[in-house]
Amino acid sequence: MSWKGILRRAGVSITGPDGANDWNFEGVVNARNVVTRLAGSHFHVDSNHTNAFDASGYGMRKDKPFATIDYAVGKCAANNADVIWVHAGHVEAVVAVAGLDLDVEGITIIFLGNGDDQAKITFGTDVDADMDVDADNITLVNPRFESAIDALTGPIDVNKANFTIINGEYYDAAAKAATDCIVAVAAAKGLTIDGWKYFESTTGTQKESNIQLNGVDDLVLRNIDIRGDFDSSNIENITDECLNVRFEDIYLNNLAPGPVACMKLDADCDGFAINVNCRIASGTGYLSDNSDINWGPDCRGYSADGGSGEPLGTSLAGGIEGKIDIIDGLHDVPTKDAATDAFMRDVVGRKTDSAASGAVSEVESVMAYTKQAVTEGIARDGVIGALDTAAAAGAVTDADLIMAYIKQLVTAAIADAVQTLKLDGVTIATDPVAASLASFIASGGTTLGKQLPVSTSLVDLLGDFTGPHDGVALDDNIKAALDIIEGQTDDIGTAGAGLSDLGGMSTTMKGQIQTEIGTLVTKATGAISGAGDTNLFTVSTGLVEIISLTGEVTVQIGADQDHILKHGTTDLAALLLCDADAVGTLYGTTGNPGDALVEGNNAGLKGQVTPFIVNTGTIKLTVAGATFAGEITWKLRYRPIEAGASVTAA
Repeated sequence: MSWKGILRRAGVSITGPDGANDWNFEGVVNARNVVTRLAGSHFHVDSNHTNAFDASGYGMRKDKPFATIDYAVGKCAANNADVIWVHAGHVEAVVAVAGLDLDVEGITIIFLGNGDDQAKITFGTDVDADMDVDADNITLVNPRFESAIDALTGPIDVNKANFTIINGEYYDAAAKAATDCIVAVAAAKGLTIDGWKYFESTTGTQKESNIQLNGVDDLVLRNIDIRGDFDSSNIENITDECLNVRFEDIYLNNLAPGPVACMKLDADCDGFAINVNCRIASGTGYLSDNSDINWGPDCRGYSADGGSGEPLGTSLAGGIEGKIDIIDGLHDVPTKDAATDAFMRDVVGRKTDSAASGAVSEVESVMAYTKQAVTEGIARDGVIGALDTAAAAGAVTDADLIMAYIKQLVTAAIADAVQTLKLDGVTIATDPVAASLASFIASGGTTLGKQLPVSTSLVDLLGDFTGPHDGVALDDNIKAALDIIEGQTDDIGTAGAGLSDLGGMSTTMKGQIQTEIGTLVTKATGAISGAGDTNLFTVSTGLVEIISLTGEVTVQIGADQDHILKHGTTDLAALLLCDADAVGTLYGTTGNPGDALVEGNNAGLKGQVTPFIVNTGTIKLTVAGATFAGEITWKLRYRPIEAGASVTAA
């Protein structure tokens, strides 16, 4: 049977108003798009017909239809290309969850009529009322949906693959807005919506989205027109990305004042977009994520406050318009911008930039630093002066310029040079300048101060290299006094000669002596009151050389005590059994870390053979045993190896 015969069998006119074969289902749906789906059983639904009834024996003829789509679905056979014709004026009222369940695979439902007379599905009574798509390969042609209650949460619930809507419409009644109209999950792979127009209600619950998608791969959205105030976006991809999508001929207008993007896509969503147009309240945030969609050159975004559009997706930054915007921006006079530093205009600055201050940094423009240099240069000129500035006179004040003082110094230097030349020529000026060397000599050595003793010769005062001059006493000139000091210094350290009090020597000399003989540090007497560690000395800053480390018993030691000297966790002197050692007993180290602590008495203790070197840390006594008593005074002598290194009692 031909496709025209199939339509005639269904009772559908294929002749348009002008008598031509325009192949319209009552002027709405192009038959050639759906004829391949019409080969199975055909059922009729018309709730307005007087003979309408949901029972066997009905639904096969237009004049004896079923009363509901839901009943007709149950009469279809899976994958038989069955068709349900929903006649003009029919209203399918869905009032509960899954109130209309499309659960037979491979069926096509065609909605007939135009405008208010168009067959439709309404959702009311329960905000969760919905039409469930629970089988694969179902197609709705020319459907019309309406909200009959406010705050519907997802009236078109798509749960299976390859669901298709052709030329669908959704109407929100006054104050009855659906928060999300079409809700599709990952199982709805291959969802195709070819022709979809949404009519919003400006009152009622705030809308979230019109089409909500969660991981719907192989998606096709074509000929879409959605205008409204959406809190999230007109088309929203939540949770999981949609892969291999096709967006074609889409017009989205989000009236949310946020502004809010028209499309909210997962960052990993991929596919192709052709002729997608998005309009938002202001700004350029048409998309919430460019994702991996390949946006065609005819995809554009529009702002409500401007008529021209911008490329969508990655082409906004890399396209010709983006480059033109950059070039245009470079030629515009910028506002002061010390942070972006992205273009030459940011670096150069503008004429109205304030002068920089302080040291040069990376946040000021060239213009700011130029103004700073010019301003400071003018200020310096005011201090330095010009070449024709007159020489200053008299004492230095704040009133004259640097050039004036330079000229004053040069003039005075020239005058002094004239006096010196006269001295070099042996001729003393008859009228020398006051306070000059010539004046001093001419006065017999009295002009500049007290007259020299014995003679007027400076040599007599300073002395010869060989000693006293012209019979002057040993201590009557500076050279002689220096010789005496040198002699005394040479005798330091010689028995019976030199300085008798070394306490007045310099810090450097004391430091040198200290380095040679070492520094003594004493740990005050402490009681042995129990087992464990007792900190004795603290080594600070760097390496030191321990020359000797000794202890003296000042209160008798308890019976059967074990003593160990440690630096941190390392033994400086290994275990020594100290059994009731008497007052006066001496302890010492060999200089070889790891040797046992050595013991002596008042008669003597073998001294440390070699010094040992330790780094920063704590020298401590570790005690173990059966009884705990006694006191020991410890003394340590060290030399610093590194500058600043020292040892103190802990």
